Amino acid sequence: MSLEVMIGVLSREEKLAAMELTDPTDQVRRFAVELGWRGIERTDIRLTSATCLGLPVGTLVTCWSTSNLKFFIEVNQTVPGRFGGYRVSVVAEKYHIGPMDFEMCAFESEDEAVGEARRLAPLFARRNFRDKEWLRRYLERHPEKLLRSKKKWRGWKGRLRAGVTNAARPPGSWRPRGELKNSR
Repeated sequence: MSLEVMIGVLSREEKLAAMELTDPTDQVRRFAVELGWRGIERTDIRLTSATCLGLPVGTLVTCWSTSNLKFFIEVNQTVPGRFGGYRVSVVAEKYHIGPMDFEMCAFESEDEAVGEARRLAPLFARRNFRDKEWLRRYLERHPEKLLRSKKKWRGWKGRLRAGVTNAARPPGSWRPRGELKNSR
């Protein structure tokens, strides 16, 4: 069975009809840009009997995501067929973080989208993932999200995998950055 048949890819006419009803893509793009994500694209999927997962066959599900498979944001409708309520998540395998938990947000205008993006920025802003301290704090709060892609982690990621927190380290084992072990 081809992928198109499995996920029920829409014909051009079906896509145009779905977009004529209401198209929140500009609002979702504004939301994503405010979080630092560019190039978000809309995907419409018509559910088939093989993919319906309890929803009626033929339901149209719309989602938006960026194209990098190792590091992307995903925005899904909360209720298929209704726009305004969304679930947002980030997959950051590039930074050794598994799929993050979905957060709910709601917006029906670009101003509301900007407000929701600012609310969710501490968790989903793209710039966070370049900040090593933010990554460390996030993974210390959510150790189950650290991907097991290396045979042996070193440093704080190794301690996190072993279940040792900062408080459990022996006294004197922590040194500020730049301080050498045998400094005089």
